[in-house]
Amino acid sequence: MNLKNKTKVDLIKEINALKKQVQKLTHPVVQKNNVKIKKEVDIDPSVFENIPFCYVLYDEKKVYYLNKAVIDLFKLSKEQVKNLDKLSIYDIVRKEDHKKIKNANKDILNGKPSVGVESKCYDCKGNSLIIESFAKPVYYKGKQVLQGFFRDISERKIIQQELLKSKNNFKSIISKIDEVVFYYNKVENRIEYISEQLVDLVGITATDYIKNPKLTIDLAHPDDLTKLYEANKN
Repeated sequence: MNLKNKTKVDLIKEINALKKQVQKLTHPVVQKNNVKIKKEVDIDPSVFENIPFCYVLYDEKKVYYLNKAVIDLFKLSKEQVKNLDKLSIYDIVRKEDHKKIKNANKDILNGKPSVGVESKCYDCKGNSLIIESFAKPVYYKGKQVLQGFFRDISERKIIQQELLKSKNNFKSIISKIDEVVFYYNKVENRIEYISEQLVDLVGITATDYIKNPKLTIDLAHPDDLTKLYEANKN
């Protein structure tokens, strides 16, 4: 039976069958005293060696494996890579974020879903980095450990800070003039920003106005409605 002739029910059955096969491969079941026990399979971290994201296999005490992306990002020496068992993730994370990382790891091992954790780090040259990491529990050499994926978001955080600074500067300048200033997004047909001077002018807060821009019609003089409609068209 080719794909075109298969019904939705047939496809669902095949998908479920494939899921069971994958489950057997990743979590094979062994029989012991007539009781089925799920057997955890050791992960092979080498498959992550050349991915573009940083990958590390670790527990609270030491690092078991890290890929090339981690070596490049943190500028690790050959000696450090050779002696991974002497390296801990807390050696590169700033002390102020140790508790955050420990709590996140504890939550993950207790079955809670992983959420992105931002932490401040140093590379081996002393340069400051900000990374965002995700982790999940796996087995390695018969022991439960954590595998983490993370990326450098230092540049993104700098841009966010600059944008916030620009936004605050803009608001500071606008607050010193006596006219209402607004930014209208013509593509999405909505007001993105309006200055707080609106309260002094018509007694309505900027927040209320953005939620209900039709208030312009309610506040306008009847003789000006035609002009208002024409202005909105343009």
